[in-house]
Amino acid sequence: MSTHLKTAWGYIRRSPFQALAVSFVLTLTFFVSTVVYVLVYSSSKMLTYFETRPQIIAFIKSDVKDTEIADLQHRLEEDAQIRDVKYVSKEEALSIYQEATSDNPLLGQLVSPSIFPASLVLPFSRRLWNFLSTICLLHKTLLTMSKVKIL
Repeated sequence: MSTHLKTAWGYIRRSPFQALAVSFVLTLTFFVSTVVYVLVYSSSKMLTYFETRPQIIAFIKSDVKDTEIADLQHRLEEDAQIRDVKYVSKEEALSIYQEATSDNPLLGQLVSPSIFPASLVLPFSRRLWNFLSTICLLHKTLLTMSKVKIL
């Protein structure tokens, strides 16, 4: 072992710039590979996070009665794959818009709640690829109520 170290030390003393260049290249290689690993791992975790949070937003036409909305909401809450059904009124949609445009208050002052549609937000409890058939069934259910527009 000591002969290997003596030989290595002799090569380093004979050409120190080459040894420095090799050290720099190895350090740079390990740094880049670590950065790539961290990026791949974090993007994988982020993708998994967003895949586990699929949701559908059903916009409701303005001439729908509150009883029809409540009936649809109760029918959707009975589905086991839907976590909960959240009703977003026109006023809530306006407040969400005003929060999103809070850096430009003029945009928030020029709108009224009547231009925003009411909606139902339907988050699912399963992963993205597991609930595609449920989306088709839900789409048929929502289309039976002709006053709902799905985007």
